[in-house]
Formats: sequence, C-alpha cells, structure tokens
Amino acid sequence: MAFSLTAIVNKYKESHPDVKEWVEFTAGEGTRQKTFRYHHPIYMTNEEGRRLARIQADPDASTSDLVRGFLGDDQYEEFAKAGGQDTAVLMLVQLVQERDLPDMSVKDAEGK
Repeated sequence: MAFSLTAIVNKYKESHPDVKEWVEFTAGEGTRQKTFRYHHPIYMTNEEGRRLARIQADPDASTSDLVRGFLGDDQYEEFAKAGGQDTAVLMLVQLVQERDLPDMSVKDAEGK
C-alpha cells in the first residue's frame, strides 16, 4: 500500500485548523519592536527544509546561522537590529514542534 503524502498533510491541516501557515512573534521593545515570522513546519517548503538541513549539518554553523535559516537574510537583519535573541527563536521553534507535530501520530475520531 502506498501512502499519499498529500493526503497526510491535508488531513493534518484539516484536523488542526488552528495551525496557521506562519508562526509570528515579536522581538524588540518600544519603537524597536517588530513582528517576524517563519513557516510552520507543516508548511515549510523543500527549499527551506534543505537550507535548514545544510545549516544543521555544518559543524561550524552558529545559532545565528540557524535562526537566519528560519527567518531568511532580510528578516534576520531586522531581527538583529530589533535586539532579538537567537536562542529565544530556537526555543519558539521547539515549542511549536512539540505542541503541533506529535499529534500527527494520534488517530482521529474515525480511527484514521
């Protein structure tokens, strides 16, 4: 039996309507506060996934490199100017994954 990846992703999206395409967060205080975003893992593109995999495989990559991988160059520069903390973004990424992705192995009301 072949699994349909499209069906799996669509079922997840259908059963998790509160999961949005983008994870948004703010960084900075006062007039420096800005909103930033990255793709929720279920919406991440292949290009984004490959970029993050390359960074994670690089033994010389820093925390900043990884956060830049999630945000992209332009957003990361603004994030740094706003005084954002790289480790806080990585904590957010972990929290979102723990909150949203374990449910993929739980059966729905129909037992699917």
